[in-house]
Order: sequence, then structure tokens, then C-alpha cells
Amino acid sequence: MMKEQVRVFLEFPVSQKMYECVLPCSASFRECMKLLRPLLSGEIGSSYRIDEETCIYEKEHLCRCDMDVPLGSLKAEDGMTFLML
Repeated sequence: MMKEQVRVFLEFPVSQKMYECVLPCSASFRECMKLLRPLLSGEIGSSYRIDEETCIYEKEHLCRCDMDVPLGSLKAEDGMTFLML
């Protein structure tokens, strides 16, 4: 059975870049963010705010990052994909 996917849009206001991240989650958005959090913190040192009010529709969420993150720094885990929009 295929896992449900959640799309998270990562917005970087500083560089005006946006990435789409697909997470292989069947759980809630907060559970999915636990997968994403290590990719956006630690060595990258980015802080971000989760904006659950900006859902485009169900299973799509916007995450605003206060610092820019180079695409090369985003190491996708198994089942994750990143796409620069």
C-alpha cells in the first residue's frame, strides 16, 4: 500500500526562492515536519516558522524559512523529493 504523501512548500523570503518538498507521510503535518526538521536545522542553522494557516488545500502546507538554505544542503531522506519552484 502506498504511503500518503504530504507536500510542503519551503519559502525563503530573503532570496525569494521557493522549494516544494514531498514527504512520504501518512501521519499528521506535525509528524511530517519531524522528518523535515533535521534537514532545515543543525548544520544548516536555519530557523523557520510553520504556517499551517496557509494551507493551499488539504495535505499542502507552507513553511517559511528565516534564512536561505542552498539546495545542495537539503539532503532528502528515503521517499522525499525536493523541487525548486
